[in-house]
Amino acid sequence: MTLNYEVVLAQFSQLLNEVADYCDLGCSEKIVDEIVPRDKELFPIKPCCVAGRWCWADIDVDPQHEIDTVESGFKPCFIYANRVISDDRKRWAENTYPTTCKLSSIWRREGMSDLVVVCDLEATCWEDGETQTIERMEVIEIGCLLIDFEGNQIDEFSSFVRPVQNPILTDFCTTLTTIRQEDVDNAPVFCDAMSALDAWLDARSIGWASWGRFDCKLLLNQQQRYSEDFAFTKLPHLNIKDLWRRSTRPKHSRTTDLYQALAFHGLLFEGVPHRALTDAQNTAKLVPLIPRADIEREMKVR
Repeated sequence: MTLNYEVVLAQFSQLLNEVADYCDLGCSEKIVDEIVPRDKELFPIKPCCVAGRWCWADIDVDPQHEIDTVESGFKPCFIYANRVISDDRKRWAENTYPTTCKLSSIWRREGMSDLVVVCDLEATCWEDGETQTIERMEVIEIGCLLIDFEGNQIDEFSSFVRPVQNPILTDFCTTLTTIRQEDVDNAPVFCDAMSALDAWLDARSIGWASWGRFDCKLLLNQQQRYSEDFAFTKLPHLNIKDLWRRSTRPKHSRTTDLYQALAFHGLLFEGVPHRALTDAQNTAKLVPLIPRADIEREMKVR
């Protein structure tokens, strides 16, 4: 069953051509300069998008689609903003329009799945007992897997990263990760590796996920140290560890690790541990086992 897109576009064309009327719902563009700094103060690590002249367009759908949307609590419609004022994620140029659609859940059931990046990082580390903080650690390997929410792999990215604050890896770090000094000596520095990651991803993902919060904290901290800005870190972050624990509650304690989570589903950790791409591949196995509604709810919150 498919939508009649010609009919939809015909109904929508008046809005796209700015024929329809607009109304002020109470938030004037004159106060945008006041709203944005306040938003960044309240949510310092979250991307901000400001759009105006929002329009609602009802669309005609076949009877079965109408039943599906009503039963799902949705209304067959397009919602679009005629003007983008600013967008931290650089998804749309200024003075263009973004669109959203309440029929997205139905389209997904027909095969149009969203994509998410599962990411893992390896970082410089030292023997237990030595000072080991986020501020001191540096990324030495990035591993990413682009998948759909059914767990199907679309693409992968892997790169060593050369540390500069502590350029010589400790014996402890080399033994733990199997990453050799020569691997990082010939690797791009953090900013170049992140730029390569942005180019590889090319806006294909609606968010990125990792096992726990450590990877997100490390990326944001190191990005801040270099005063750089990357598209990847502006994407919403999903904590797979928290999402998985919530979906299996109260069967597991807060100390559950990735190995135990996989074992709960009869799965084994495959590959060499403490390598970025391997850890990302094993984390990705859990994504299709987490209720889709839980993931979507988390995406909306963030």
